Amino acid sequence: MIEQIVQENIHKVPYTHFISLPISDIDVQRKVKQFQDDVAQEFLRDVDCKTFVDPGSLHITVGMLRLLTNAQVTSAVEYLKSLHTQIYDILGTRSLVVNVGRLRTMEKNPAKARILYTLAEDFEFSDHRLQRLCSFVRESFSQAGYIDERRDLTIHITVIKARAPSQKPTEAGFAEGGHRSAGIINAVPLLKRFDMMSFGTCRLGQVQIAKRFHHTESGAYDSEGCVLLP
Repeated sequence: MIEQIVQENIHKVPYTHFISLPISDIDVQRKVKQFQDDVAQEFLRDVDCKTFVDPGSLHITVGMLRLLTNAQVTSAVEYLKSLHTQIYDILGTRSLVVNVGRLRTMEKNPAKARILYTLAEDFEFSDHRLQRLCSFVRESFSQAGYIDERRDLTIHITVIKARAPSQKPTEAGFAEGGHRSAGIINAVPLLKRFDMMSFGTCRLGQVQIAKRFHHTESGAYDSEGCVLLP
């Protein structure tokens, strides 16, 4: 009876981990930091600088996970490692190099954006290895029962997130007291300024199971385990 209640309400439990391709290239991180500094100087009224993603934690999210016990964490890591051969087959034993650039919003209306991200695309556009890798890992974890997300996979690297709303905004778009509206970013001027910006190219070195809200000294997410890429 208790187990049935837990299973029926598991979707209400916050995600604890996620499958990640970390962006560890120092040059890309430096360019993202410069971009954030430029945004802070030019668009201070529109963006809360506290919402900038730490460049050390940049990553591509493949899927969200609820791993509530050590046994579940161990099981998920072992499952990821069991996909090692198929992952190498997809990549053809060649390094996975991607272009990082072109600013986008997750929302269709950029005037009411909550997430600003940059694209990550294969350096060699013809073989779509990044898409095939992410789709394979996500579908494998979904079939194994680790992922219950219904939203489509969108390959992206988040660079700015809107603040969580804490005050009700007024009709003018500001929260009571005169502050900028929480939970929404007017990204229209940012897109006009940085739409086609490039952050360079980088090699993706691993697929990992990362722990939410836990970081190393460099800012990267703590890893529970990984498969190294060629």
